[in-house]
Order: sequence, then structure tokens, then C-alpha cells
Amino acid sequence: MLTKGRLYVTSKVVKPVQVVKTAPILSADKKDNNVGKTINITFKDNANWRNSITDIAVNGKSIKGNYQVVKGNIIINGKVFTKAQSYKIVIKAKDYKDAQVTQVIIPVVKSAPTLAADKKDNKVGKSINITFKDNSKWRSSIISRKVFTKAQSYKIVIKAKGYKDAQVTQVIIKK
Repeated sequence: MLTKGRLYVTSKVVKPVQVVKTAPILSADKKDNNVGKTINITFKDNANWRNSITDIAVNGKSIKGNYQVVKGNIIINGKVFTKAQSYKIVIKAKDYKDAQVTQVIIPVVKSAPTLAADKKDNKVGKSINITFKDNSKWRSSIISRKVFTKAQSYKIVIKAKGYKDAQVTQVIIKK
């Protein structure tokens, strides 16, 4: 550049700008997402991104060797998910922004035994006997019971922590 008889020389160093591509949107597993179960994180397949994955971290820790990447799906070994909680999953891929998703893991809910209604001594004011194949762990986990004060049909739902609800219809008749 020439100004008033003086020469000014400027130099600019141009560095290449790395283009960071956008990763696909991830979807958490909402089916069979229990403690210890294999988790499937899905995405609209992008072969370039999929083949550029360098690491996957769960709650900030690499899970190398505990995942598999296939078309449209990241399969994570169930041993990574040891308790019921939300897990932050981050997928790192070369030349891509980190992709992340929150995976909720729920506790395993066991099946309750089948209940049978009392058909002999089912009168108002009397105790009734709901029978089932004994399961001491389920029995000790029961958290609710109901009292019958009038003649009618009752839907009995028995709740036990860590188990699916058990239910039976019990008819209570007048004395």
C-alpha cells in the first residue's frame, strides 16, 4: 500500500478454518430401559458420522469396548447402567460436534404372584383371605392394604415395592 510517498507492507497469515459438522439427533431408548439391560440409542443414519465415532462417554466416563455402532443404532452394554437414574451419553466423532442424549434407566419391576379372591368368608366386617403362591420377598414388600366396610365388589390392588401391581376382584356380601 502506498500513502504519501511511503510504502506499507502488511502480511496476513491465513489459517484454514476447521469445519465442524453437525451430528445427527440422538433418541434415548424408552423400551425395556431397565437397570442392567442393553440400551439402543437411535439416530437417522449418517454413515460418515457413524464411521467417524471415536469415543462414547456415559456420565463423563469412556465406555470403550462396551458399545457397538451399527446403521442408525448405538448399542450399549447393559453392564454400563448399574442403577436407576438419568445418564448423560456423549458421542465424540472426528470433525463433528459432540452428540448427546439423556438416557433414563428405570428399576427392574418384578412380576407379582397371581391373586385369588376369598369366596367362602367374604362377609362385611369379616376378615378375608386373598391367596397366592407364596413369595416371601413380594409379601414383605407390600406397601398398601384395604378395609371393606360395605357389601359390594372391590377391585383390590396390592402394591409391593419393586414389583408390578397385583390385583383381584373381591366380592363382599351382606352378613
